[in-house]
Amino acid sequence: MSSGVRGHQLDTAYRALKELDTAELKSLLEDDEALHEIFEAHLPNVREKQNIVREIKSNNEKQARFNLERKEAFDKLQIEVEQLRQIIKDRQGQLYPLLESVKDVQQKDSKEGIIARLRGAIQDSEKECNDLAATTSPDTNWNAFVNDFVKKRKTLHYRQEFLERLQHAEK
Repeated sequence: MSSGVRGHQLDTAYRALKELDTAELKSLLEDDEALHEIFEAHLPNVREKQNIVREIKSNNEKQARFNLERKEAFDKLQIEVEQLRQIIKDRQGQLYPLLESVKDVQQKDSKEGIIARLRGAIQDSEKECNDLAATTSPDTNWNAFVNDFVKKRKTLHYRQEFLERLQHAEK
């Protein structure tokens, strides 16, 4: 803006102030809003700058409200995350002893231990088959005997097959 235009605007503002009586001028000293209105009316630069300042303040307030809302949401999420972390720690605390007991059982139940128990189960199955065959008599219900005997022999066979596979499995 040229100095001529600015000078004209100042002259206009000066004339507007000069036209006021003493009481009105004293009231302007006490009322900032009224003083700003005179300058805004007669000095477009001041009006533009004050509009820009108002807009900046308004935008700052909007951004501050937005940021506060986001911060509140963030704080809520942070609390929720901490609660979830605590739940996870509690569950890990409950599961850790169980994991240790499973590891202990795995170490105790080595392949050799399983094979030994399986051999004992095979011997029990053979004994059950032999005992069943020894208890037959002429009055035996042969259909029930055959069904029971076949079940026991299948169990024996499955155990023998499992033992064979376990013994030949990679160590």
